[in-house]
Amino acid sequence: MLGAALGAIIVEIGPSHADWPVAVTRAVLLEGIILGAFTLTWHLGVRSGAILYALITLSAVAMGIQSAAIQHLKVPGIATTYITGTLTSMVAEFTTWLYRWRISPLAADPTGQSAALDVPEARRYHGARLQALVLLVYVLAALVSAFLQTRHSRLVTLSPLVAVGLVC
Repeated sequence: MLGAALGAIIVEIGPSHADWPVAVTRAVLLEGIILGAFTLTWHLGVRSGAILYALITLSAVAMGIQSAAIQHLKVPGIATTYITGTLTSMVAEFTTWLYRWRISPLAADPTGQSAALDVPEARRYHGARLQALVLLVYVLAALVSAFLQTRHSRLVTLSPLVAVGLVC
């Protein structure tokens, strides 16, 4: 909740008329700073008692900031902190597009003035493709993380920081 509140404040401060507002970059940068503190502390080997709870809190705050920042972009059906939301949105959008594509507009309305033509089908299909791409990135990131965990477990903590750096 703290991270979502911080993220919401950051993204609401700046102008939001661009596709990717500067305020979103600021929020993602703060997330990166928090993840940097997490990674540094983790690699120093300080993971006992209160420090471990502080690390858990830091990662939760970072995820809350990320959620608020991405929500501010208003990209429908994309969730960056949980995979099931994106998967559900992708399947629903693709199924709707496929179902509507299968039905001929002329069969629905012999005059050729079908209400189905008013639905932005290309946008729905594009949304499903974007969601599928995001899902593919999730799967690839999971595979890379699994590989790192088995071969070089200390590098796993760097992957969220690298991802945020690439976004920035």
